[in-house]
Amino acid sequence: MNKFLYLPLIVILSIQAKKSSAKECVTIGDSIRVGLVLKTTPLPLLAETLINGSLQVTEAGITYSPQPCFIKDRKLERKFSTIFPCNNHLVKTLTLSFEDVVAVRRRSYLFLVPNRVLIIDKNRQTYLFITFKRRTIINAYKRFKQAKPN
Repeated sequence: MNKFLYLPLIVILSIQAKKSSAKECVTIGDSIRVGLVLKTTPLPLLAETLINGSLQVTEAGITYSPQPCFIKDRKLERKFSTIFPCNNHLVKTLTLSFEDVVAVRRRSYLFLVPNRVLIIDKNRQTYLFITFKRRTIINAYKRFKQAKPN
C-alpha cells in the first residue's frame, strides 16, 4: 500500500529535476509574460492586485510594460470586468537598471505561487513579479554583478 503513495511523489520529483536541469529558452532581449503584484496591505495574498504585462530583460536592466485593458477580442474579460476589474491603468511602463537594484530573490508563498521574483531597489521599493522565466531575470542580474568591477 505504501509504494502506491510514493509513486506519484517520485514522478513529480523526477519531472522537477528534469525541468531544473533544462537550459534557459529565453535569451537577453526577449519579451517575457509576467504579472506584477501590487500589495495594498502587508499581509500576503490579502488585497493583492495582479497586473499582466510583458518584461524585457536586457544586459543593463529590465523594462516592464503593462498590457492594455479590455482588448476588443476578449469578450469574456469584459463580461467579468465587474467581478475582476482590470487594474492595468495603475502602473505605467517601468524601467529598472541593475545598477539601482540591491537584491533579486526568488519568492514563493507556501508552494501555492512558486514562480515569484522579488526585486528590491536602492530606495527600498519592492517589485514582485510572477513569471515562469524567473531564472532568466536572476541570471541576468548575476551576470551584471559579475561583469561590474567592484
